[in-house]
Amino acid sequence: MKKVLFFILFLITFSAFSQKDTVIHISNGWTFSYGKDSKQYDATVPGSIYTDLIKNTLIENPFYSNNELKVQWVGDSAWYYKNSLNISPDIMLNQHIEICFEGLDTYAKVWVNDTLILNTNNMFRVWRKDIKQLLKAGKNEIKIEFKPVSEYAKAEAAKLNYKLSDEERVFVRKAQYQFGWDFAPKLKGCAIWRPVKLIAWNDYKVESVQIVQKQITQKQAVLAAILEIESKSNSEITVRISDNKTGKVFNSKKVLLKKGNQKIKTDFTIDNPKLWWCNGMGEPFLYSISVRTKDNKGQSKKTNVSVGIRTIELVQQKDELGKSFYFKLNGIKVFAKGSNYIPANYFSSVNDTVFYSRIINDAVKSNMNMLRVWGGGIYEADDFYNLCDKNGIMVWQDFMFACAMYPGDKIFVDNFKQEAIDNVKRLRNHPSIAIWCGNNEISEGWHNWGWQKQYRYTKEDSLKIWNDYQYLFDKVLQDVITVYDSARNYWQSSPEIGWGKKESLLQGDCHYWGIWWGNEPFKNYNTKVGRFMSEYGFQGMPCMNSIKQFCDTSELNVSSTTMKSHQKHPVGYQTIQEYIKTEYPKPTNFEDFIYKSQLTQADGIRTAIEAHRREMPYCMGTLNWQMNDCWPAVSWSGIDYYGKWKAMQYVVKNAYENQILSIIQKTDSVFIYAISDELTSTKNNVLIKLMTFDGTLLFNKELLVDIPAQSSIVIFKIKQSELINDSLKNSVVLSAWYKNNFKQRRAIYYFDKFNKLNLNAPVFIETNFKVYNNEFDVIVRANYLTKGFCLNFDGNEDVFSDNYFDLLPNEMYVIHCKVNSTNDEIHRKLKYKYLTK
Repeated sequence: MKKVLFFILFLITFSAFSQKDTVIHISNGWTFSYGKDSKQYDATVPGSIYTDLIKNTLIENPFYSNNELKVQWVGDSAWYYKNSLNISPDIMLNQHIEICFEGLDTYAKVWVNDTLILNTNNMFRVWRKDIKQLLKAGKNEIKIEFKPVSEYAKAEAAKLNYKLSDEERVFVRKAQYQFGWDFAPKLKGCAIWRPVKLIAWNDYKVESVQIVQKQITQKQAVLAAILEIESKSNSEITVRISDNKTGKVFNSKKVLLKKGNQKIKTDFTIDNPKLWWCNGMGEPFLYSISVRTKDNKGQSKKTNVSVGIRTIELVQQKDELGKSFYFKLNGIKVFAKGSNYIPANYFSSVNDTVFYSRIINDAVKSNMNMLRVWGGGIYEADDFYNLCDKNGIMVWQDFMFACAMYPGDKIFVDNFKQEAIDNVKRLRNHPSIAIWCGNNEISEGWHNWGWQKQYRYTKEDSLKIWNDYQYLFDKVLQDVITVYDSARNYWQSSPEIGWGKKESLLQGDCHYWGIWWGNEPFKNYNTKVGRFMSEYGFQGMPCMNSIKQFCDTSELNVSSTTMKSHQKHPVGYQTIQEYIKTEYPKPTNFEDFIYKSQLTQADGIRTAIEAHRREMPYCMGTLNWQMNDCWPAVSWSGIDYYGKWKAMQYVVKNAYENQILSIIQKTDSVFIYAISDELTSTKNNVLIKLMTFDGTLLFNKELLVDIPAQSSIVIFKIKQSELINDSLKNSVVLSAWYKNNFKQRRAIYYFDKFNKLNLNAPVFIETNFKVYNNEFDVIVRANYLTKGFCLNFDGNEDVFSDNYFDLLPNEMYVIHCKVNSTNDEIHRKLKYKYLTK
């Protein structure tokens, strides 16, 4: 009787267990050590050796002061991680138990119960191994040894009879910025940086599910679910496709599985489909599709996929000026507005969800519709792309190659090919991904940066290196996209042509660095406009509150050791100072330098964005460099590492509104443009005023303007001589705004640089408050033109709906502040500053 009961209990247990795969996350219980038999310390997985050392107070935070220099030994050392896990008898009943490492950085040996199972060499790959035969019920041990990357890089470099640029990093499939960049420190550590799982399964497993959109009309979307399945025998399963939200079944059919690996394809339709749109064009609607399989034994396995029904097409057509470069979303042209994105946290791990949420929210608030994931960083975690899907942020996705030539031997190429397959398969269902791009600035570097001369390549060397490049990016990557994500666009290298070439403005995407790297004046942005501006930028300091988080008060100057350590561009401070003095008085102290650097950065980015948008449809995209930081630094970001907005980000937000006005002078005339990304035409009352700095009105005009959909048109043109004579150039301001919503849609133009303006300080500045719903409005008015007006509340400048703006004489300007505070606190903590001569 006992035997019968045991057998019945066994059947019940096994049947209940075998209904679906069992996934066990191995996140707790990890320890690390410096040597194999050294003292063990608690480790966090996913995580990083640096964050583990910090948590155990074994090193100081590399982000503070110049501590980066004190921890270089970490990246040059071997590290050991281990974990003991208990496997229940129930788990051991499965036919297969796989261990899956979603991210090991980078050279690692993995043992299970003292048997070597993996020898890894790529941070970006997924590593799997069936370890059923090595496991036992009860205690099991996993050990990982990480070796420093330098010894592997040196060994690979020694095999070549020529030298590649940035020799160490190019041999290592690891985030390239971690070898040091002009915005990032050099911290070459190791990490179990993404989740570790045990996956137990029986009979068959579903490796992946891809949803392919075959045909889309207003009445019906025809899609296909493509399942990759591994089966241990010939069998029959039922594949069922349904809507998770409504329960509606789209398709259900029986499929015969053959022993081995195979693809199963099941078509289904969605009637009257709701389309996915990018931010500013409509709702980014997502369907939650359930793909369920069930065999004759009752094993049921379910995969949920978020599906955005849309078409995204990269359009390149020859025209009389060159060749177009723009995206069509659902058949409609899109003017791309966005930024370049770098890793949100230097020590990247799956726990970056908080960073992701903040950054994508900021992108939406800034009226962006695209982010470019730069090729020197990482393929981001699923949460990043999920947030882009939900918020309508299109993604330009680079593969992880940047600014150097790479080896072309079979081991390297095969390793990368699998990296590409892993990441394309993981990310291809995301509707937000608009394009795959092979690399960042390698083609430009080869043709423009003088590597051949610098490294003294022979003709044979050059031919070999370039052929390796073409094979990797024209053949290998193109083949991966064709096989695994054929409906998506692929672009070999960004940019197509370097910024010093005339052709770079006529076709392809353009990285324009004449400003900053070339020391050209900001006004050159007005004429150096390409078809799609995928990089351009200027540095600005983070705010004082942010600087004080990594710098002692005794070192608050650009010559200090700390501030030099956090500026990675060799002449960064010098370049900022040179540009400041062309427009503004010399900074009087460090805080004034911060303020004027931010205003200068904002001036440049405003000039660029407006120039790009005025030239629509010739130019159809503007992605500034860069949106965010990976550590606290002086950089090109609009938002610093701590999430604080610089002046630039307020400019970006306003300049990316769907409708804006822009004023520019060309030769002897002044032009006012109305620019619209709206999908329908609009009518607006536009007010145009010329006034002296004390508010005396010299010219006043109101226009009723028809603004066509998705257009840039001149709504007003006048010769400068008809507005003012030369004696008034430094004493007047021209403004234009939409009458019904001028706060966010206004343009201001000066006829001279700030240094030459005949400005006086305002006699009074009024600030009134309206408190409601735990927030408040600030109503500001001044009797005299006030430039660079900046509010801060308790030291924070990024809690306002707008900031760093120019206040016209006697203008009532309303700014919203999302801070819960009393009237007394507002009066006490609210401060402001503005530019003075």
